[in-house]
Amino acid sequence: MSTGSGRPSWCGCTRCVWTYNSTYKDGAKSYGGYADYVRIDSNYTFKIPKAIPSDVAAPLLCAGATVFTPLKQEGVKASDRFIRALGTTPVAFSRSADKEKEILSSGAEEFYDLSDPEQQKKAAGSVDFLLLTADANNMPYDLYMTLVRQRGTFIMLGVPNDQIKITPWLLVPRAVCVHEAV
Repeated sequence: MSTGSGRPSWCGCTRCVWTYNSTYKDGAKSYGGYADYVRIDSNYTFKIPKAIPSDVAAPLLCAGATVFTPLKQEGVKASDRFIRALGTTPVAFSRSADKEKEILSSGAEEFYDLSDPEQQKKAAGSVDFLLLTADANNMPYDLYMTLVRQRGTFIMLGVPNDQIKITPWLLVPRAVCVHEAV
């Protein structure tokens, strides 16, 4: 049994129920991260000990799993908190300089303001793996592709509502792999 992406179905049912805006067999709606509760097969859950505060446990939940899964699938070896534990250097990119202080205080070792052409040049080809967490419309995908090294991987975590446009010459000659993390 598998989902539309060809991956194993978590619940083993014949009809996939997506995290957001989907409908269960009984007619109930799925609201994802905005829900008060969630239905999950007990084979894929674990009890959080009462001694662990919610703010400490939160990174282990959806956001943590969403980021950790593609890193693990791609064989990333390093990271902060877990990126550094895997042996990598966390680098952050933003289209706004306003986020630099917050991002660096969250554990990134490097920050690039992509609204600055000089920083764009400096950041070009600087990462093996790029996890795109933003889901805004009109994203500058070609710019993001320039950040990934030859034979690197671009992983989409956010899913925008508009069409994704990437110039093939930024992918093909450099053998950059693009995939999702669902």
